[in-house]
Amino acid sequence: MTKLYQALSGKQQQMATVKQRDKGEEKEHAGSIRIRKDKERRGIPSAELSKDQLALAKEVMRAVLNPFRKEDVDEVMKIVEKNGGMEKIRFGFFPDGATNPKSPWHFWRLEGPGFVWNYRVLDHVHTYVNISSKLS
Repeated sequence: MTKLYQALSGKQQQMATVKQRDKGEEKEHAGSIRIRKDKERRGIPSAELSKDQLALAKEVMRAVLNPFRKEDVDEVMKIVEKNGGMEKIRFGFFPDGATNPKSPWHFWRLEGPGFVWNYRVLDHVHTYVNISSKLS
């Protein structure tokens, strides 16, 4: 994700950087991965990415799915495609407290119809995933 973030222009980084709406907003656990309606999703839409940036975004998707069995990855990608493809995925970078140029955010989220992947690095990794072929 760092490589993708660094490939974004300044304006794109602003679109991708998500300020917390309120102090009660879930950063992780069940609330962070609820499937949201399109207008509730935050971050930069894939449609705003150049061809090269979209290729990096697809690399990110492959990387997060890499630890899983091929048949599970194939099923997830089928669901993503059925729900509009990578073009519907948003990439959000969430600062949480103090940031610096080396750590401009504390967690990131891939989010689209039927798909949420929340990833936070503390002194250990927290990742929460929700994938559904049933859209509300």
